[in-house]
Amino acid sequence: MLHVVPVSTSTVVVLLVGVAVVVVLWRPLVVRTGWRPLPVLLAGACLAATAALTLVAADRASIPGCASLGGLDLGYVLSEAGHDLESFLNAALFVPLGLTLVLGMRRTLPPLMVVLVLPGLIEAAQLVVPGRVCSAADYVLNVAGGLVGVAAGAVAVRSWQRSDGARRG
Repeated sequence: MLHVVPVSTSTVVVLLVGVAVVVVLWRPLVVRTGWRPLPVLLAGACLAATAALTLVAADRASIPGCASLGGLDLGYVLSEAGHDLESFLNAALFVPLGLTLVLGMRRTLPPLMVVLVLPGLIEAAQLVVPGRVCSAADYVLNVAGGLVGVAAGAVAVRSWQRSDGARRG
């Protein structure tokens, strides 16, 4: 599994720095926005983990550029996605982020925008990170996982709103 998920000392350092930044910014963000504290804290931890796992230089050598593009042919991208553990992990990476953002904000549009845009920014950034290669299949899998998380969060928020309404009514 360590071959699929490149974990190094740098990965741990980026994760710890990310979590420290989240802890410092979390309370002022919650106070200013009125978002729910625990899901926002967890969303910040998810962002830190995502950065640590995707933006840290990998030990393996790679040629800069984008792999698995196949001329951006959707059929090719989909055939590359979903056939191994790495594909599953790429999808699973964004599920908790989408979920916790919706639970924290109690809205779906901003988290939806995050899970659509952030994977593209990560893939673009991987063009300059040593040992990393951008991939359209990774983008599709990250977005799919994020959409699952947003949908799950939306269902949970809607359910809680209905149960609160039933108790009041």
